[in-house]
Amino acid sequence: MKKLFCICYLFLVLCGTFPWITSCSGDDVEEVVSVQDVPSDISLFVSAWFPGAMIEQISRINEGERGYHALLSNNVEVDFTNEGSWTKVCFPNAGMQIFARKFLGEMYDFMEAKFGEISVSAIYAIKEGLTAELSDGRKLAFQHYENRCLGYEYPVEVGEEYLSEKIKNYILQAFPGREITRIIIGSEQLNPSMPAYRVWIDDTYLLLFDKEGEWTLVSGEFDRTVVEENGELLFPELPQTVIDLLPQKVMEQIWDSEPNARITSVSRDQKDYYTLQVHPTKAISTYGGEKTFVIQISRIQEFLKNYFTEVYQMKISWNYDCNNPLVSVALPNGFSFLFDGNYEWLRINGGGQIWPDSMLPLLPSGIISYWKNTAADVGITDVDRREGNYHVLLIDGTRWLFNSYGAFIKDENAG
Repeated sequence: MKKLFCICYLFLVLCGTFPWITSCSGDDVEEVVSVQDVPSDISLFVSAWFPGAMIEQISRINEGERGYHALLSNNVEVDFTNEGSWTKVCFPNAGMQIFARKFLGEMYDFMEAKFGEISVSAIYAIKEGLTAELSDGRKLAFQHYENRCLGYEYPVEVGEEYLSEKIKNYILQAFPGREITRIIIGSEQLNPSMPAYRVWIDDTYLLLFDKEGEWTLVSGEFDRTVVEENGELLFPELPQTVIDLLPQKVMEQIWDSEPNARITSVSRDQKDYYTLQVHPTKAISTYGGEKTFVIQISRIQEFLKNYFTEVYQMKISWNYDCNNPLVSVALPNGFSFLFDGNYEWLRINGGGQIWPDSMLPLLPSGIISYWKNTAADVGITDVDRREGNYHVLLIDGTRWLFNSYGAFIKDENAG
């Protein structure tokens, strides 16, 4: 018997890899390949996130969309796409948390603060950012921007149990015959500012719902796809079944304003307040189809690109005053902006986060000098200049008032 086992073992070794070797996603792998034969981004990823570690073995994944599975010398395992983008990082045992902490940074600290001692077993790349899987099975989703927690990600069959009948009925009407591919459920404990429910359809369309089950956003604006008629790369157009659920008056106004509208996103701020993206550089906001305002998204994008390298999603609304229009923009990272009708900024609120250094030149030099001389170690989080003067809020709650030229007027906390 011992001799037979040795013969079988020798046969497996001579034939190459063991047949039960799998990727960290559980997929079977094919032949072992050379590091020189895979995209260079794989080696760059490993050296950046796991300095000192070597790729001990890299294999092709045999299932799904294929790709590569890498085993590192520190026992971390990573799955990659054919192009070399990471899709999953596995930490096979609890003793590898030093690597998980380095990879997640502030997100690891956030979970530790919420739950106490934790053990991260895997990290997944998602459209919004990443999902961290804990050893107890919980999965927490985080955004690209500022690593803000979106909520708990559930397997679809489990997450559907948390969706109200109102949400399910809307999905059935808006996307008949389509498949729910991901569900993230917000938590007051984790982040009260996030939508209560995030539902992905066909891994293409994102739907946001509030706690009452009312939809607030339907959008295809995450991955650009090739449009057949002209070969352009554009965001997917919303299905007609979504458009049919909008009030008739709203759509009549949209078609009158933009006959060739290609609608890729629609948001609803209140019962009768709708904003539709009808062109890559234009959105139309309407109040029950009665008041309409054209938002020049290109002007907003020109401003934002100076301070944020990637803006996947913007929620845009206006004040429904055609005489004195104000445009509000909310980013997924928590920053919000207020612009006047000429797209000059009136307020920039970091939502509890510090302004990036690149934004500081937006302020008069007098404000910058006063801040550096008084509290340079305390970041600026909110500046409001709607009344002509500058109201400056620091991250520690300090409030200053400056005139329009940047001269200090008073400490508003002092009364």
